[in-house]
Amino acid sequence: MGPILIIDDSDTDRFLIKKALLSEQTALELIELEEGFEAVKIIKERKPMATLLDIRMPGVDGFDVLRMIRRDPETSNHLVLMLSGSEEPSDMTLAREAGANGFLTKPATFGEYGGLAKAISKKVFGAS
Repeated sequence: MGPILIIDDSDTDRFLIKKALLSEQTALELIELEEGFEAVKIIKERKPMATLLDIRMPGVDGFDVLRMIRRDPETSNHLVLMLSGSEEPSDMTLAREAGANGFLTKPATFGEYGGLAKAISKKVFGAS
């Protein structure tokens, strides 16, 4: 099983996502980036199973990062799940149009991160 790449500018969100995922899949390797400039390079080098990509980041946002991933022939088919605190239909539409494999909303409370981890596991590993 390959690693999962988490790209999110929030230390807190990355920590909560990691904690929830590791409670769901204890042997999981996680790679973290605070921004997406090196996403394509890391995907090529480390071959993660999937990327969890925040939409709202300073500099290059998640939509731009996703477009970079899709433009490169070596990473164009990589599994990318967009994460956002927003449930705006326009964000979901933009994610789909940019080539996201899925869109998941970040929980509002710590207790809800277990549900996010289950949803990620289902999309990445086919777990129920």
